[in-house]
Amino acid sequence: MLRRHALWGWGSLMVTMVPGSRYVCSTHAREEDPQNDREERILAMLGIIGTILNLLVVIFVYIYTTVT
Repeated sequence: MLRRHALWGWGSLMVTMVPGSRYVCSTHAREEDPQNDREERILAMLGIIGTILNLLVVIFVYIYTTVT
């Protein structure tokens, strides 16, 4: 089964700025590695969970410091 995403179907475009105010564009083909894709999804989910937990800690500390 072949899946193609609208943005990553043929590769991704990377634009970098080099000294002298020039932009260099290059395309990179996306690897179709299911293990790598799974690892990226796990890391993204851990990042989202970490951000939510960090926000909860900030809210808890703010409430705790205003009450005391």
